[in-house]
Amino acid sequence: MDANEKEVRRKRQREVSLVGEATEKRVMQILAQDNKIRGECIIGHGPAQTIKAETFVLRDFERQESVELPHLILSVKYTRETGEEVYMYMDADIVIYHKLSRRVVCVISSKKSFRERGAQSAYWSLKKTERDFKYILVTPDSDFELYNPGNPYKQTKWRTILENEMDAVFVIDKGPPFKSRSFYVGNDHLNNYIRELLLSQTF
Repeated sequence: MDANEKEVRRKRQREVSLVGEATEKRVMQILAQDNKIRGECIIGHGPAQTIKAETFVLRDFERQESVELPHLILSVKYTRETGEEVYMYMDADIVIYHKLSRRVVCVISSKKSFRERGAQSAYWSLKKTERDFKYILVTPDSDFELYNPGNPYKQTKWRTILENEMDAVFVIDKGPPFKSRSFYVGNDHLNNYIRELLLSQTF
C-alpha cells in the first residue's frame, strides 16, 4: 500500500469515526430528554475494544458521574490456537446503568448505516447469550435500509436479520411513529422501551 492509499484509508476511518460519534451523541441526547431515564441512569459510551483490567469505568456522557463495572458484563471469552483464553468486548456503543438496581439494563449498538457493519450487531447478540440486559440497535437509518415510510411493512434484508436477532430495533428522528414486532420508528418508542426496563427492575 503506497502513501496515497494509506492517507485515503486514514481519512475514511476518521470520517467514519466522526459520523459514529455524532450518531451515539444523538441517541444519548434523546434518552436524556426523558426525566425518569435521566434521573435514574448513568448513560455513557461503552468500553474500548481492548480489555486492560478486570473492570471498566462507565462515565455519564454529560454529568460528572461514573460507576466501575466488571468487564465480564460486556465481554466474551475466546480461545487462541495456543490454548490461551482471551476476552473481547462486545459491540457496546452506549451502556445504560440503572443506579437504583445497580445493574446494566440496556446496551445499545448504534449504527448510521449497515453497508459495512450490518452483521456486527447481530453477531454479538448471538454470541453474548449469557446476559441479563437488553441488547438493542438504534439508528437514524440514514440510507433508508430498514424503513420506508411509504411501505412501512417492507422486510429488507437487514431489517429481517436484526428484527430476529436483536431484542429490539429502533429508527430515530423519523416519522410517523410505527411499530411492528420488535421494530420501532420514533424517538418516543425508544424512551418508552427504556422506561419499561427501569420499571421492571427489582431492588
